Amino acid sequence: MNDIITVVGNAATQPEAIQTSTNKSLTRLRVASPKRRFNPERNQWEEVSTNWFTVRAWGKLAEHVKASVQKGQQLIVQGRLKIETNKAENGTTYTNVSIDADTVGVSLQFGTASFQRAATTTAATGESDWARPDDAAEVDRGDPVPVGAEEAPPF
Repeated sequence: MNDIITVVGNAATQPEAIQTSTNKSLTRLRVASPKRRFNPERNQWEEVSTNWFTVRAWGKLAEHVKASVQKGQQLIVQGRLKIETNKAENGTTYTNVSIDADTVGVSLQFGTASFQRAATTTAATGESDWARPDDAAEVDRGDPVPVGAEEAPPF
């Protein structure tokens, strides 16, 4: 299934880091996405129902989610939807709805956050991927183009 979904919900569990048998990083957590509606009689918002998702993040995203996300934070998750029907040992059929995350972010609707780019290094040299090579040349960007007060911007 290649359905892409975006979910806004709360981290219902602390992210759990798992090392797979193939030595890949995996972080898993549960996200609750409540449906709410305004009740004018009570003049307040009420939860109508909640959708639950198991979110799986792989590789570097898994490491970043584990280091950054805390239980209770409101998240925005985008990824591939996966719906599986299984049978429990007692014979009960259940459905697991999961998202293989492409991106996970903290919602800024109710608070602030700061971002710190993860350092990346190349395996061979240990230098940053963004390090400037010795033979890099300066680029001539030309002279600035003046825009006078009488000239209208092009948009």
